[in-house]
Amino acid sequence: MPKRRSRVEADAPKSRDESVGLGSAEEHAFRSESLLEAQDYAGAAMEADRALDCLPLMARTALTRGRALLHPALTTMVREGKLPPVELLDEAGRAFMLAARLDPECEEAKGEIESLQKLLAELPQPAVPASIVHGESTAASSLDVIIVGAGAAGIGCALMLTKTFGLDASRVLLIERGEAVGETFRRWPAEMRFISPSFNQQGWTSSFDLNSIAHGTSPAYSLHSEHPSGGQYADYLSALASAAKLQVRTQTEVVSVQAAGAKGGAPLFSVGVRRQPSSDGQSASARSTGKTEKLTARYVVWAAGEFQYPRGSSGAVTGAELCMHNSSVRSWAKLPGDDFVLIGGYESGADAAINLAKAGKQATVLASTASWNVHTPDPSTELAPYTAERLREVTAAGFSPRPKLLAPLRVTRVEKAAGGGFNVVATWKATEGLPPPGPLRKPLTTDAAGTNAPVGAEGSEVVVHSAQPPVLCTGFEGSVAAAARHLFNLADESDAAKGCLAGAPLLTEDDESTKVAGVFLVGPTVRHGEHSFCFVYKFRQRFGIVANAICRGLGRRDTKAAVDICRKMNMFLDDLKCCEATCGETC
Repeated sequence: MPKRRSRVEADAPKSRDESVGLGSAEEHAFRSESLLEAQDYAGAAMEADRALDCLPLMARTALTRGRALLHPALTTMVREGKLPPVELLDEAGRAFMLAARLDPECEEAKGEIESLQKLLAELPQPAVPASIVHGESTAASSLDVIIVGAGAAGIGCALMLTKTFGLDASRVLLIERGEAVGETFRRWPAEMRFISPSFNQQGWTSSFDLNSIAHGTSPAYSLHSEHPSGGQYADYLSALASAAKLQVRTQTEVVSVQAAGAKGGAPLFSVGVRRQPSSDGQSASARSTGKTEKLTARYVVWAAGEFQYPRGSSGAVTGAELCMHNSSVRSWAKLPGDDFVLIGGYESGADAAINLAKAGKQATVLASTASWNVHTPDPSTELAPYTAERLREVTAAGFSPRPKLLAPLRVTRVEKAAGGGFNVVATWKATEGLPPPGPLRKPLTTDAAGTNAPVGAEGSEVVVHSAQPPVLCTGFEGSVAAAARHLFNLADESDAAKGCLAGAPLLTEDDESTKVAGVFLVGPTVRHGEHSFCFVYKFRQRFGIVANAICRGLGRRDTKAAVDICRKMNMFLDDLKCCEATCGETC
């Protein structure tokens, strides 16, 4: 950084040859890029330095803009006692902060920031601009975006908005009701792992780690793990949030989201939040008084995920309250008891059966479909290879205790048994017409012990007893259906012809709610027709779509460069015709 000129020098008239013009800086910047492409690294660095010579000039311009905005308002306040609008204070504060970032040696910018902070502290009802404060107080004024949830979808979308599309990180706030970033992943059972594999292939291919939520990062590289645990993945998310200096307010629950008019053509929302106590019951902040704090933002992005919103039985199973959900298990090995009945046989049920078997516990799976025999081109609708491989291991001859896999069954009720324990009552469904497996696929072992057992007569009942409460492995309702129905229209759940869209939030082509304009959805709940974005490598391709729509709504009409970057990163999927063999009739 060039040495900053003194105020006398800065205010003195300059000849054209003495000043570092923005036009010449742009020429130097383009020239440095060309030299870099030509592998003339020394020349590229020299030209880049010349382009950076303009930063003090830009800093003084930002400083002048802040003063021009603020000083007339202060004069009015002194003369008439009228407080400046919070929007004006915010714009002035952002200008001063920009000046300080462009020229860290600019004492005048620092002085203006300090003066503005002192002014705000003396006002009778201060409204603190987000641009000049840090930490939790960032959310005290109007923001550009509030993101509900600091998991994979929330952190990924925030990185897209700030790192790729250039929004000021202080203008984007993530609200997380857990105690840390990635809280949901930290609640996974100890044995649970990502079913999609991580591999650091970015340097050699046009793709990148399937479980990465930001281009240029890799859980495989960071964690040196192919199938990360929940805790490991949460550490990866936390590291990204910290490195990008994202603004995250933890232990805070969103209790309301209400439209509050519009501002500059963009919507405006009032978001009510309430401080949550820590896991030991003690509050981490004096604000945990039960009172609701109101935040305002131009846009809201719903990224609250699914794991914390388990699906019980959708009203189809009487006595479901006698069961536990698999998401409440912290470790299958440490779960009391040796014999369990699992209701549900897709990824959740199969993973539970595998881990119980490896812990020396007997498991009986009651599934509506023999998922272990399903094979489709879409990885969202058949067992993952990682799951199938482990399931073959625990059902192979010689393994003990081998899980019992029973399907197709419809569980109708759960009852307390007269002699203690529980009875799970199920009815045999019609034999399924599943297509034969591929010629290279090794089927599960079939034997008299019940593994991959033949079905009973259609309509007949089967009763399975368990000394422990049965485990519901029935998936997750999702946060939208559980907590945000007032923000999204939902597809008719009874219309089976809609496939994966049944019950899903209805979205525009920009993943904006069709019910409340200005509210967007990111994460595994995103659906478009037969297309399900339930894996990280799927839903991350929509981050750029949402970020582009928000930034254009904020008045940033020229987002082409950012969109081009997203396309090169395979994170701007706007043509769904490229995605074939999705859910369809296999859901």
